[in-house]
Amino acid sequence: MPESFFLLILIFIISLAVLVVSADKFIAFAEKIGLALGIPAFVIGVTVVALGTSLPELVSSIIAVMNDESSIVIGNVVGSNITNILLILGVVGVVAKRFSITFNFKKVDLPFFILSTAFLYFTTVDQQFTFIEGIIGLAILITYLVITLSSGKDLLDDSSPKLKPSFFLWLILAGFGIYLGAKYNVESVIMLGEKLSVPPAIIALTAVALGTSLPELFVSVAAIRKKKAEIAVGNILGSNIFNGLLIMGVPRFLGVLEIPKEVATVSLPILMGASILFILFTWNKKVNWLHGTILLVGYASFIYFSFV
Repeated sequence: MPESFFLLILIFIISLAVLVVSADKFIAFAEKIGLALGIPAFVIGVTVVALGTSLPELVSSIIAVMNDESSIVIGNVVGSNITNILLILGVVGVVAKRFSITFNFKKVDLPFFILSTAFLYFTTVDQQFTFIEGIIGLAILITYLVITLSSGKDLLDDSSPKLKPSFFLWLILAGFGIYLGAKYNVESVIMLGEKLSVPPAIIALTAVALGTSLPELFVSVAAIRKKKAEIAVGNILGSNIFNGLLIMGVPRFLGVLEIPKEVATVSLPILMGASILFILFTWNKKVNWLHGTILLVGYASFIYFSFV
């Protein structure tokens, strides 16, 4: 890979864009194939789509471990979860000014959000994430999916569009795009970290986390225009649960995960604080511009403290 600083920046941006766009296409065509095969839309939503939104972080984390840069994994997870809460919900609150949440997220999703966040904190604050902890995390995720599927059985949709061979071709191409995007993104992050004397985990916490969260941000802003701003809350809940359990669990099977001291002492407490704010601000199912402003100030502070 070239060592020119500006060329590395360009490769980082392009590879991140390829990664995000490919993941979006993978989700879209996986959903079409599932519907064509008669799989209920709700089942696809809590499995294929939920996994698909975490694909950039998952593939990047796997490649990072294979490149002996496992600190990127925790950076991906913590950075994405913080960005989801502080930036995405913050923007939604400010732009929408005020919105109400109608779906009952307190019954299943919020408890698992709290559980997954607490699990992530207490298993990594000691700068270690064991093999057994990885298994426990995946077991919690499976439990969440089983309960979600069971409670959502009345929402099943049996629409079945016609299956086209092109769906599989696009799925394969999107999967290849995810791999290439993740590979070059991780390599550029490592080299940029060396040139800037910034640990790769910090770049993953900030720049990579922001890039992989852009699709959710765009979806949330679009939802505001359709007066469906509460979609952002669902995105945040599902994404953070998957990140904390899946993205940590799977890479741990491939190697030891390094938890840098700066992540354990600074970023993890920020994530806990952001999660508490999320619970407080959404508890009465009403979010306003003041909540959004506080969250955006929190995001700016997170970026600042990540580099000082």
